[in-house]
Amino acid sequence: MFGQSATPMKRRMLTSQIVKRIGIALSFVGFLTIVTTLYYFSTGMEEQLNADVSSTKEVIANAMESTNDSTKVAEHLIDLQLLTASKAIAKELQGKTIDQVTRLELEQIRDEWGLNGISLFVKDATDIKVAKSSELSEIGLSSKSWGDWFTAFSQLMNGQPVTVEKGYNDLHFWSAPLSKADWNEHYYKYAYYDDGTLPFMINPYLMDQDILYLEFKSGPSKMIERIVEQNVNIEEISVLNVPAFLKGDKNHVSLPGTDLPVLYGNHSMKLPEDYATLEDLSRDKMEQRVNFELDGRSLQKFYIPLSDDRAMVIVTNTDRQHLLELRYLGLLTLAFLLSYVVIYFVVRAIASRLLQPLFEIEAFVEKVSAGDLNGHLEIEEENSLGWMAENINNMTVKMRHLIAEVEDRSQRQIAHMTYHDDLTSLPNRKHFTNVLHQALNMAQITESNIGVMFLDLDRFKNVNDSLGHATGDRLLREVARRLLGALAENHLLARMGGDEFAMLVPDLESPEEAAKLAQRALELFEQPLLFENREFLITASIGISVYPQDGLDAETLLRNADTAMYSAKENGRNNFQFYTPEMNEIILEQLEMEKAMRHALEHEEFVLHYQPQVDLVTGQIIGSEALIRWMHPERGLVPPSQFIPLAESVGLIIPLGEWVLRTACLQNKEWQDAGFPPIKVAVNLSARQFEQANLVDTVADILEESGLDPQYLHLEITETLAMNNANLAIDKLHALKNLGVQLSIDDFGTGYSSLNYLKKFPIDTLKIDRSFVGDIPADSDDAAIVTAIIAMAHNLKLTVVAEGVETEAQLEFLREQNCDAMQGFLFSRPVPAHQLAQLLYEKKSLDTETYQHLPSSN
Repeated sequence: MFGQSATPMKRRMLTSQIVKRIGIALSFVGFLTIVTTLYYFSTGMEEQLNADVSSTKEVIANAMESTNDSTKVAEHLIDLQLLTASKAIAKELQGKTIDQVTRLELEQIRDEWGLNGISLFVKDATDIKVAKSSELSEIGLSSKSWGDWFTAFSQLMNGQPVTVEKGYNDLHFWSAPLSKADWNEHYYKYAYYDDGTLPFMINPYLMDQDILYLEFKSGPSKMIERIVEQNVNIEEISVLNVPAFLKGDKNHVSLPGTDLPVLYGNHSMKLPEDYATLEDLSRDKMEQRVNFELDGRSLQKFYIPLSDDRAMVIVTNTDRQHLLELRYLGLLTLAFLLSYVVIYFVVRAIASRLLQPLFEIEAFVEKVSAGDLNGHLEIEEENSLGWMAENINNMTVKMRHLIAEVEDRSQRQIAHMTYHDDLTSLPNRKHFTNVLHQALNMAQITESNIGVMFLDLDRFKNVNDSLGHATGDRLLREVARRLLGALAENHLLARMGGDEFAMLVPDLESPEEAAKLAQRALELFEQPLLFENREFLITASIGISVYPQDGLDAETLLRNADTAMYSAKENGRNNFQFYTPEMNEIILEQLEMEKAMRHALEHEEFVLHYQPQVDLVTGQIIGSEALIRWMHPERGLVPPSQFIPLAESVGLIIPLGEWVLRTACLQNKEWQDAGFPPIKVAVNLSARQFEQANLVDTVADILEESGLDPQYLHLEITETLAMNNANLAIDKLHALKNLGVQLSIDDFGTGYSSLNYLKKFPIDTLKIDRSFVGDIPADSDDAAIVTAIIAMAHNLKLTVVAEGVETEAQLEFLREQNCDAMQGFLFSRPVPAHQLAQLLYEKKSLDTETYQHLPSSN
């Protein structure tokens, strides 16, 4: 056996100690539980009773208050119901005079709308009377002496807003407050409607139970039932209307739900003291309590004052609480005794049998946890402990083998992961840099050349965005496989990160050798990559630097190869470029321009100019396109062509585009607030803006911030952008359209739109690109294209705007083809905001002879 065995005496002593201690603990817990329970029930009964009564009062009072609020809401809903009925009745009686309306017709409309009656009022010189009604008793009634009601009638029939503060009023409609008629003791809800299209005022109304049920159909009654049902100490709860209750037999309820003695709950346990106690309660507003016996039960009756001459009466049963105490204590004692006996014998049996093997297992596990895996546990019992011992032995053997294997594998894996890429298993940047350092040391000795090539896949981000990163990873692995096949044995290929690869060519004989290798690498991409029955055609851009002329250390060679690669991208991609010193100058110039642009954003150097859009039918300005300009403190006004491409490449187009959108919306709202006729403002969305996940939220926030009605904002995207990922564009455009903004396709005709997709886009406008407008009508091909675009757009119920209109001939041709609107130098160049405001103020139009001479801007 492993370890020292425990003697029988030791096992018995340990077993007895365990059982004794558990018994003492159970006895102490049981005694403490019983004493605590007795103390709780004996001293806390009165406190609990008071708490139950207090909480019941609060719950029911809150329910009564909520009922009042609900009644107000329900009364308002009836007002809206009567308004709907009034409009429907007006439509029914359209075109009829008062004499043409029959009582039978009013009765049919009354029943159809679930009303109690419909009356028609007419106005004479001094009075407003009922001329027709579904009820004979209403005909001939005069309203001259009805005070505020007569005032409301007069205002309605004169087409004025109702100024009477009570009741509910809407356009052409007034609903009087709930009222009780003096002549017949009925409750009424009257409504009056006159929109000026009929020679009489319509009066639909409801009465009695159709109204009164609002006050009594919901409220504390259900709450009282639940409280009585759930609380064993409460026998009965009621809410009394004290004045009505004190009337006794003299109380006569003329209508259901009015002047009721018992408002909520049940008041069956009546006492002779009730009347005297309630009289004291209504006078002193002090809570009263009465003890009494009923059917052998000890009861208490609480009289609690409420607001508005109401009182709550709660009857409690103390016998039930004592009975519950005895039952609880009996169950607790029985459960304790049973648990004590079971636990005693179970613990004694288990302890005496299992303690010895457990000693041995405990000692063995302690050694294993300390790191000693060379021992062996010998317990030959055919039970769970024997099975556990066997498994522990097997586990220690496996752990010894596993630890040895893991240590060996970990060392190899750590070494590989340190210097290799997880995805492609190619050497990583660290490995490549180390080998390059070694190659440079050798090249210094042998005076040989080294080529460093930096390869980046073109537009690979589109693959990840449209097809997912899993597909992108498979493509990267295939690219690595193809590149490896094109390299010689002494060349090194590494993945530097993302879609960037580097190639090391030692002992380079001449730059032409590097050029041939780069061209061979580019040719590898001419054959499409096939995955899941789909073809992927991608290209690459390669930059090359050569030691020693392009750098003497690894960092410089890599940086210069990277610079040459970006030059290849700027030269159209799918090519290779050797590094030249001038490239650094270009990079530095771009960095300076980027820095200046960030400074311009922070110091508000950007401005917006607006080019008017003119309706070709009316000749009036109907909108403008917001165009960004850079007012550089030293270079003057910088056109967008000189900074927008850089903003796109470095990511500044996102904050810049957001600034343009916010500024244009605020400016348009400012024009409207100044009193100018509302016009739309068009804002172009860049590709990177459109791809932003939060674009819709950004537009919504800017509209809310500026206060601009969404219908006066036009968002423009290019045809190429829309077709790059048509399905994504459809979803994004629909989300923008749901905001209420207008959508346009800019530069239409320059891309290759699928008409199938075009009809799915929720767009409002097509803008014909200036390249087609410039040569019309002289160029028959352009003229035919423009004519076809206009016809197609109109068939799709889209508006057409022609860009770049500069001559009268172009204008006349567009008018002949029913083009909707134009913008161009013929009417105005893009101008600052204050100059466009001047155009709006002067109401300049195509009919103004001097429109060609409007202010201009670059």
